Amino acid sequence: MESLSWKRDFLIKWKTMRLSGYGPRRHNKKRATA
Repeated sequence: MESLSWKRDFLIKWKTMRLSGYGPRRHNKKRATA
């Protein structure tokens, strides 16, 4: 059960980081390259 708890938290954190950080970062990099 504990393993699932940390895995769930990690998944949520990773998803949030990817949505909040990876998204804008990729767009900014593309714009800078263009």
